[in-house]
Amino acid sequence: MNGGALGYTVVMRMFCPWLLALMACTSDPASSSDSGSDERTTCVEPADPALVFGSVTVTQNEDVVTVFRVDWTPGMDGQSGMKMGLPGDIARDVVTRENEDGSVTALWWGLQASTVYEGQLILETDAQSYCSAPISVETGELPSELPDVSFSLEQPEAAAGGFTLMPVNSDDPNLSYQLILDEEGQVVWYWKAGTLRTRLSLDGQAIWFNDRTYDAETMASIERVPLDGSDSTQYQAMGLHTDFVEVEPGVIASFGWDVRDSEETGQQIAGETIVEVHADGSVREVWNLFDHLDPADSSMGAGSLPCCPDAQIWAHLNHLHYDRNEDAYYATARNLDAVFKVDRSSGDLVWMLSGEQSSFDVAEGSEPAWFDPHSAVPTEEGVLIYDTVSPLTNGCTGLSEFALDEANWTVSHLNIYTTEDCQQSHFMGNAEELWNGNRTLVVAMTAQVDEVTADGDLVARWNAPLGTWLGFTSRLPDLGPIDSP
Repeated sequence: MNGGALGYTVVMRMFCPWLLALMACTSDPASSSDSGSDERTTCVEPADPALVFGSVTVTQNEDVVTVFRVDWTPGMDGQSGMKMGLPGDIARDVVTRENEDGSVTALWWGLQASTVYEGQLILETDAQSYCSAPISVETGELPSELPDVSFSLEQPEAAAGGFTLMPVNSDDPNLSYQLILDEEGQVVWYWKAGTLRTRLSLDGQAIWFNDRTYDAETMASIERVPLDGSDSTQYQAMGLHTDFVEVEPGVIASFGWDVRDSEETGQQIAGETIVEVHADGSVREVWNLFDHLDPADSSMGAGSLPCCPDAQIWAHLNHLHYDRNEDAYYATARNLDAVFKVDRSSGDLVWMLSGEQSSFDVAEGSEPAWFDPHSAVPTEEGVLIYDTVSPLTNGCTGLSEFALDEANWTVSHLNIYTTEDCQQSHFMGNAEELWNGNRTLVVAMTAQVDEVTADGDLVARWNAPLGTWLGFTSRLPDLGPIDSP
């Protein structure tokens, strides 16, 4: 990606002389009652816009033609902002940032391709609210090689809406893309790269994604691609793998390796850790599996690492979730059929949920807590698990939800959801609870995503093309700064 403004094609420079006459008008407050969601009637368009907003430049990202950047330097003190939307419906707040030189930058994104949009600058002063005349842009056409994701909405009134972050992978690296789709299933952002995880940065200004490294002695990268077209940056550390999450601005948590010779078993064991990588390159180990479990007491999974063919992979950690309210990590272990909850500050193991060595006893009358996990996220009642295949899901890939009673240390099975045709994905996949109470099931190897109600009724479905598979697919209610990862 090109650096700075070089990553853009200049679309227009505002406030050239022929626009001054257009902007020298005052909105009619009386018209606000019948103006719908267009908020231009709530402020005054100045007679000399350059005195209020200065020089304004709108540029389009050359790499992602559905993204625009707007830069301006206010000519007076006040709170700068911006709104945008379809023509006549400028109602959506735009993420802005104030720069050290006093200028302001706004990002227009989440836009559909080949569509005209309008925006409006706003300056709130103690005396007056000022707004610009509409700024009009048209997004470009999507690249023809983008994966064609189909979308069906079964229950519009029950849908969560929002945006879907979907890494679509192919054996052909030229056909592997990270996509962001809106509530209509339309692609609004894309990036050519194969990855297991795509995340929006906490500040809403960039996209994070990881490579597909899976070795203890290989430098792995987690890359940050700014939405404004400036240079990407990489966080690197030895052995990072599978999943990651930004826990605070500039701090990335992921999984690491710890390969040891085991006297008890007489073999090499590839254990795993949770580590945090900082912008300065420093790495902090938060949690180490060897500190909490004994390999001699655990069953060993199959497989070894490229670096260490004699080392058996122990836990196979595969999904990492951070809960800011609890300041805790949730990690799933494929080979141990387990979920770990880890206190971030102390590194203590809060509990382990599994069929063996579990912190919880099965509640009376409940089915056993057996599962083959590839993700786990906390819910109000307990935990929602992506179950690759287990007796509880009748041999299908599905959602398994459990209630956890940490006072009495009991677990009870609540419900399951599987696709109507019992799809199976023995690799990748995840599940989430959405902001409206719905759930998502990502059947990664069949490239299908289902949104269902808490009762298991199908609400919406996404299907990526045949021959592709999905990385961890997540949902966001909007594309602004994230309150909780």
